[in-house]
Amino acid sequence: MKKIALISIVVALALLLVGCSTPTVPTRDNRMTINVTSTGFASITPNIVDIQLGVETIQSDPVMAVNKNTAVMTDVMDVLGSIKIAPDDIQTVFYSMWVEDIYDENGQLTGERRYHITNQINVRVDDLGMTGVLIEKAIDAGATTVAGITFGVDDTTE
Repeated sequence: MKKIALISIVVALALLLVGCSTPTVPTRDNRMTINVTSTGFASITPNIVDIQLGVETIQSDPVMAVNKNTAVMTDVMDVLGSIKIAPDDIQTVFYSMWVEDIYDENGQLTGERRYHITNQINVRVDDLGMTGVLIEKAIDAGATTVAGITFGVDDTTE
């Protein structure tokens, strides 16, 4: 009887040890890794500036709204040319038209509509000293928005 009890205890301990062991099949979690975190800082003097200029017009007729917006943006573009901004340095970045329904003082639709046209361009300037002049001349020519003035460098590989 002692022999059977001893064998039972040995078998039970063996089963217990097998159940507590780690698997012998390699898992993906057994990989060794190195984690590196760092912070860097670079500084350079800007040599270009990007300026977004826009023309917004509102008219009761959609064709008139487009034509007026086109005429004003043409004036802005002509001014940019007069201060030697190359056509390659000007890019349209946004153009939209949306309709506004007109309501009376009681909140009822009047049947009238207004057509809003927005035309925005990005102008890249490599003479930072011209930034103020460019903005002033664009506004004088009819630009209604100036936004997104961003200074940078033309060659980011240096």
